[in-house]
Amino acid sequence: MHSGVDGLTRQRMLQAKALSQEARGGLNLGKKISVPKDVMMEELNLSSNRGSRMFQERQRRNSDAIWRHNGQQESHPSYWL
Repeated sequence: MHSGVDGLTRQRMLQAKALSQEARGGLNLGKKISVPKDVMMEELNLSSNRGSRMFQERQRRNSDAIWRHNGQQESHPSYWL
């Protein structure tokens, strides 16, 4: 006699069960990792990827703007009055 559920049907039923659990929020992604700030800053100081290069460019532009602003403030002391 036949068991009623063959291997392919059982596999599809298990996949459907897993998908329904995921849709209900039952997906376990594990513990959220925390990365120390010094490790993140070390990664951003590398020029190996696009994100760190963009970060370095932003830092350079910010530094240039601060120097320009400080130079204007010294030549125009009444700027903030």
